[in-house]
Amino acid sequence: MLNILSTDVEQLWDQQFDHYQTGLLKDVAEAITAESLTARLDSQSLDKLTYYLRIYSSFGPDANWVEHTATAVNDALIDLQNMPGFYQINATTARFHENYAVALYRLYSLKPLQGKIVDHVEPLARLINLYANADLAEDKAIDYALWEVIRAGANLPYEARRKNEEVFSRSIHGDGELQQALTGFLTAKNASRHNDNWPKKHALWALAQYYNLYNKQYWNEYYLRSEQQQKQLDDDKLTLASEIAMDRLDNAIWTALTSTNLDAGNADTTQQTKELFSVPYVVTTFRGKSECEEGTLQDRCIAPTIEQALPIKHLCSERIYILTQQMSNAQLADSCQQLISQETNFHQKLATNYEPVANDYNDKLRVVIFDDAAQYNKYGQLVFDINTDNGGMYIEGTTQDPANEATFYSFEHFWARPKFAVWNLNHEFVHYLDGRYVKYDTFDHFSSNLVWWSEGLAEYISKEDINPRSFKLLHDTKPKAWPSLLDVFNTEYKDGVDRVYRWSYLAVRFMSENHQAE
Repeated sequence: MLNILSTDVEQLWDQQFDHYQTGLLKDVAEAITAESLTARLDSQSLDKLTYYLRIYSSFGPDANWVEHTATAVNDALIDLQNMPGFYQINATTARFHENYAVALYRLYSLKPLQGKIVDHVEPLARLINLYANADLAEDKAIDYALWEVIRAGANLPYEARRKNEEVFSRSIHGDGELQQALTGFLTAKNASRHNDNWPKKHALWALAQYYNLYNKQYWNEYYLRSEQQQKQLDDDKLTLASEIAMDRLDNAIWTALTSTNLDAGNADTTQQTKELFSVPYVVTTFRGKSECEEGTLQDRCIAPTIEQALPIKHLCSERIYILTQQMSNAQLADSCQQLISQETNFHQKLATNYEPVANDYNDKLRVVIFDDAAQYNKYGQLVFDINTDNGGMYIEGTTQDPANEATFYSFEHFWARPKFAVWNLNHEFVHYLDGRYVKYDTFDHFSSNLVWWSEGLAEYISKEDINPRSFKLLHDTKPKAWPSLLDVFNTEYKDGVDRVYRWSYLAVRFMSENHQAE
């Protein structure tokens, strides 16, 4: 290896080595550029250097980089994909394709590199097209590369929507190269590998991220700048440009899926097509049952029943029952006990005398518990028609309607198994009790200035004196920077997690312990 990197490349693999020392990222990037000039894709050093970018992206800082680091990283990846033979597929190049793709979606969402993603939209689309139709050997390295290349096509628009950076979003969109490549992949021969259509599912998941990215107001301004798009808007009676783009994407995906259906009259095949369109595409765009029954999604979605989604029904009490997928009797009993014991605590602290507010018919609570977040995302939308772009929720409904059924939607702590727990079980149950015994009418009856009460109370009753995140926030924030009680009372959901949950918890606890009468 050329003597560019002051650190021995082998040390990059040493667990005791400081992988995030100042300036190392820039040194590695410059070493990749130097290696690329040798035009040797069989270089073990180049393989390790490009893999280091993945190591850094996991834990390395994204601020206070030494000068020109972002430029060096961007140049390195440009030089890598410009190497002769890079756009051929074999076990060696697959490793570089994998490292290149991961570096894109792990590093380019960071502020220093967001503006440079424009240099890699066409190369990434080229890789997607390459893996779509090439003769792929039976090799795990190639499967991993294919997986990461498609993941890059998904995670970049996902991060753009999450970061809400307009320039970053438009750069990723480019001229639609990635979206076109992913749509084309749906009908490609490698959309299925080893009799498994996981590549096609990943491409659909990626395309859903573009739908979500279109669902931003700035797309309208973007398209209005184009005379051609302005004409299209006139032709479509000035429908919003984003809506046009989303409808076109829906139709393009449906056309691609049905074009691979060689037996269009076969009910089983049609059902398979609907399942692919529904999951992961439709549910990843956070659309559900109502939209599947009309518009561009009509007759294109599956329609599972409550019984199919949640075959287990368990009564906790006269007021509470659980619908779930596969909880054991012990897990059901434990969940019921948590709810019932917390109910007693709530009534004692709030002195409700167990008397509901006037005209409230929510005398029962349905607790819906899915196996994991994926099941929540799928059935929450296709069965219950709720937006699942969150970590679970309580839907109070119209409390004055005797037919109304209040429901809490959640899922198991699947990441902590075999330990069992339900995400936000106690917190969301407090919302039900608060709406039933404290606050009149529906959730929307009160002004947004009761966010502090709703979320702070739910945190206080469910966590009581054990809330380390709130205590850490209090300890780490200088007293002069603490929000006032008035600030907390004026909290809105847009004010962020700390204000909505942690400072609100502290405010409710303070009022309860020191000013209960007020």
